[in-house]
Amino acid sequence: MSLSLFAEDLRRLDQADQQRLTAVLDELSAISRESLLCCMQAAAALDTRLLPGVIALLGPVLHRLPFESRTSLLERAAQLSHSFPAGIVPLFRSLGRVYDEAGEERTRAWIVAGEEVARRNPAAGIAFFTLTSRTSLLTLRGVSPTVYLDDVQGVLLKYLHMLSGSAIGLSETEALSFPPPLADGEGEVILLPVCIEQFPTYEENFRLYRVLVAHQVGRIEFGTYICSPSRLWPVLLPFVRSFTGREIDPPVDLSSYFHLFPRPDLIEALFLRIVGIAIVAPLTLSNQSEKPKAP
Repeated sequence: MSLSLFAEDLRRLDQADQQRLTAVLDELSAISRESLLCCMQAAAALDTRLLPGVIALLGPVLHRLPFESRTSLLERAAQLSHSFPAGIVPLFRSLGRVYDEAGEERTRAWIVAGEEVARRNPAAGIAFFTLTSRTSLLTLRGVSPTVYLDDVQGVLLKYLHMLSGSAIGLSETEALSFPPPLADGEGEVILLPVCIEQFPTYEENFRLYRVLVAHQVGRIEFGTYICSPSRLWPVLLPFVRSFTGREIDPPVDLSSYFHLFPRPDLIEALFLRIVGIAIVAPLTLSNQSEKPKAP
């Protein structure tokens, strides 16, 4: 293959790297050669400095692939070079290990999954193709990115303690809901779903667990669990009396208050929505006040 066929970005490589790349390309079929050249040119256009280390790996990696698999995977890599050129270098660094563990079909599925991750989050895409994300390893093994509370409970308890400075327990609930349900007691035990599978990546699902924990800590810090209906009963009584048409003793806690109504679930949902706004609003105003004023 003539070096003159290289795009300008590839011609910036030193002569030794150009010769190594030419030697690899010359051993490939026309289709595979075109696919690999497409990948290298896309990566070089992004950052030529990243290519020398990969070029040294190309020969050994491609020699490990059967002819049919080599053609198929290089074609798929060429497609990736158009949608996510930043993934090409980490892809070829990981390709040998991925193929050895997964074979052709799952390697192709792994590339497709990584492309989708990169479309939503380029940094996560890089982590995926470098095999440094949990999602990447799970995808490679054909395992769901679902996060189970049992597996991350220890980390979440440390996160809880870091945010609140107090000992708070965790308990499972079957359903995922947001805002999350009220904790037991005065916030001593918070409820979290037994698992989260809302997002296509493990990292996003685990992040949602942390959001739920932070929301619960916000309720504790802003006094949600010390809210007593009995203290507000003089204000609430006329409304409750007009709604129920009967005299009612002051409820002992929030749950008792919600159950005064035909649809306690709706009253609780409305309460949690208002509390969520009350928690977020002071933080938003505080952040805005810290911003420098325009001259």
